[in-house]
Amino acid sequence: MQQAGSAARYPGGPLQCLREIVVTEGGLRGLTRGLGATMAREVPGNALFFAVYEALRRSLLGAQRQQQQQTARGLGHGVGEPLTPGPVSGLTDLVAQADAPPYGRDAATGGRRATSDTETSRPGSPEQHGADATRHNWLTEAAIAVFCGGTAGTLMWAAVLPIDVAKTRLQTAQPCSKWDVRLWNHWVMLWREGGLASLYAGLTPTLVRAFPANACQWLAWEVVMRGLQDHSERAK
Repeated sequence: MQQAGSAARYPGGPLQCLREIVVTEGGLRGLTRGLGATMAREVPGNALFFAVYEALRRSLLGAQRQQQQQTARGLGHGVGEPLTPGPVSGLTDLVAQADAPPYGRDAATGGRRATSDTETSRPGSPEQHGADATRHNWLTEAAIAVFCGGTAGTLMWAAVLPIDVAKTRLQTAQPCSKWDVRLWNHWVMLWREGGLASLYAGLTPTLVRAFPANACQWLAWEVVMRGLQDHSERAK
């Protein structure tokens, strides 16, 4: 359906296309055309995708946590307790901090006491530093997810595009035509037609799509997972 002229050839839309494939190509064989080529793309592609994402994310998060510890030590000088005693919980922590009543530490009893809004929001106070640190950590982790996801997706598609180009030609070939051959034969024909330029046909639009699409995917994943983790911890 994505080929040029398909709208005129299949005025009935995808259902007409499906019926024609079943009738002309023998049902299951036509519906699974290119399955092996798809697996040849997906298995190494996703292995590279997840490996690059996880390696980049761990590296950047490690540097971020080291910076957090140094900042906490600097801000905690002369303060009785750390500004962020637990791991940063992200977006839901920001909401919890906004809804929670302000508290302070009573110097005489060591207990918690309510403080005024002026005292809590006072620039340089431990509470203000804690809120700022949580907000900064969340934004940093979101930026890390965007960068790592977009980079991993871009590298994956740059690596597997020759497989994808051959797979597309295989799936759109007419049965019993000279194009109805194995994946390896399509690579050979593509190389003879134009070398690397043919193997990497459509590279630019593919990479332009890959970075934002995969960045949004991983950002959504990290936000949802962090929210579920926060909810689970609060339910305990």
